[in-house]
Amino acid sequence: MAPQILKQLMQAIQERRVAVIRYGDQHRIRVVEPHVIYGNREGAVIVECYQTGGHVQDERPLPSWKLFRLMKIRSAALLNTTFETRLAAGFDPRRQEYLKGLIAMVDAPAPRAPEPGPFLSTDHRRWLREMEQKLN
Repeated sequence: MAPQILKQLMQAIQERRVAVIRYGDQHRIRVVEPHVIYGNREGAVIVECYQTGGHVQDERPLPSWKLFRLMKIRSAALLNTTFETRLAAGFDPRRQEYLKGLIAMVDAPAPRAPEPGPFLSTDHRRWLREMEQKLN
């Protein structure tokens, strides 16, 4: 996994900036709004994005939610365009998949550790409780 790509996507999440990525062996770009980065049960680092433009591999029309394995993202660039958290489009910060391996999430406090890790910090737990109260 390229640490620079992880840092760029974490910055995109923190600043809610649209990103352009190249994925796998594809040469075409994808325009995405990264919402969360987490480690899944299989040990892969996943970037969950709301894709708004660019290449699509499956037949789902855009915009739609996409999961990308961080190791397969070949390049990433941040645009000056910002986005709003897509709660109305189905983003749920309380999803169980995020809890054990959360690395970064939109609207969450910036992690205190200099390097991200597969953990849920005290700040993230507090933020999740606050979000849960707002959503209920």
